[in-house]
Amino acid sequence: MDKKIRGSVEFTNGKKIIVKDNEIYLIEADGLGSAAPIDSMFILDLIVKLKEQIEIKDKALEFYAAEKTYLLQVSISMGSAHARHEPIKYDKGERARAALKGEDTP
Repeated sequence: MDKKIRGSVEFTNGKKIIVKDNEIYLIEADGLGSAAPIDSMFILDLIVKLKEQIEIKDKALEFYAAEKTYLLQVSISMGSAHARHEPIKYDKGERARAALKGEDTP
């Protein structure tokens, strides 16, 4: 039995990818679309970009999930201990905001 794949994904720029009868089409923001299926290189490029965005967001989540992000740190210099604020106090959500914009952080 040949299963037909159907579905769609809409992007914030108004473009939409539609899967109909196992063919993939790109619909522009104005509602016009290509009459022929999308080129496979377009799909590969899209997958690479989406993977990069997932990695950026995973990196930000790992920072916020790490216990050391919330621990007070101490540096010792010349026999004296100096407290340093927790990394989260310096961050103040900066990594999350950057990740939501799709920007990578250190």
